[in-house]
Amino acid sequence: MDPATISLELQQVFVLVYGALIFWALTFVVAGSIALAIIQAAKEFMRLRNL
Repeated sequence: MDPATISLELQQVFVLVYGALIFWALTFVVAGSIALAIIQAAKEFMRLRNL
């Protein structure tokens, strides 16, 4: 194993790890915004129902 091969494999591992982290972060952001939208809609629905 020469250093070039090792660094290439390390780069691939880093890319995979960062890709997974970015994917999960985006998933949480999307899920959070959807949850917020549902909560807002529920509040609006309750407010209209109480009129």
